[in-house]
Amino acid sequence: MSQFFRSRGEIVAFALHPSLEYVLALSKLGVVYIFNIADGDIRGKINVLPDSRSLVIDPSGLFFAVATASQTVQLFEVGTGRRVYEFAPDFEKVGCFNFTGDVCSFVITDATRNNVKFYTLDPALSTLSRRVLLAIQTNPNFWHQFPINFKPDAKPEAVANVFAKSNKLVQT
Repeated sequence: MSQFFRSRGEIVAFALHPSLEYVLALSKLGVVYIFNIADGDIRGKINVLPDSRSLVIDPSGLFFAVATASQTVQLFEVGTGRRVYEFAPDFEKVGCFNFTGDVCSFVITDATRNNVKFYTLDPALSTLSRRVLLAIQTNPNFWHQFPINFKPDAKPEAVANVFAKSNKLVQT
């Protein structure tokens, strides 16, 4: 099976969502496209800084991060496109970056000084990601219950909000 995905602007980075149902693609124009792999539909478009140049998704699939040429790293909710966290490492040039497996930290390399540094994530974000990872372990079809699909005139509801309302993952 092959599938074609179309975007405006050159794709500079992409990452496969942990559900294996979506691919996130970062365009040179500063848009992250969420494509459904099975049918090629665009399920969402998220505006990021136009100088964004790389993209990673956290292991739970709740968040993705982009690194910019202006040396900032921004985290967004996949289900809403809302920016939830931003930091500027004290590096001359951000190289590789990724979430740690436990989703408590973020690893970034300094491409100029050849350093590796760990940054602690906001505890609320890492706690939510860890709870979703636990839910995925007990329910492999977890992401089938929460399909990603931004509606043109409706604000998408984040998985985090759904769980907060149902008290399944977020303690109140």
